[in-house]
Amino acid sequence: MITIIYYLKKYPSIKVVFDVHRDAINYENGDKLRPVIDINGKTAGQIMLISGCESGPITDYPNWQKNLRFSVGLQQALEKTYPSLARPLFFAEKKYNQDLCENSCLIEIGSQANLLSEAKYSAELLSKVLIKYLNNKV
Repeated sequence: MITIIYYLKKYPSIKVVFDVHRDAINYENGDKLRPVIDINGKTAGQIMLISGCESGPITDYPNWQKNLRFSVGLQQALEKTYPSLARPLFFAEKKYNQDLCENSCLIEIGSQANLLSEAKYSAELLSKVLIKYLNNKV
């Protein structure tokens, strides 16, 4: 959070914030899950977008609905361009630092079990969609 606040203050023109991670997905027995999809003959790690909301104990989050719309739009753009690259959008009563800026989204690229090459390919595909989406959105 400190890093995001620093950069938002240093560069007030920032309009979009992405928090990018690799997911940690385990089966009940502890084995790691490796979410993959074949796209254009190459294996990609599936992506999951995460959007938080204000509800119950989570308060002071005025822009959560705008962030949700932003994430849903990105999810739709991913699905249209690369069907099944994105897992279902995860929506939860949490902030994920998304309360600091409109157009914020947490992005999980693959999981801890995906190969680095799969994560890199997913990031490449995501970047192509993001360029088009952001040019039309922001």
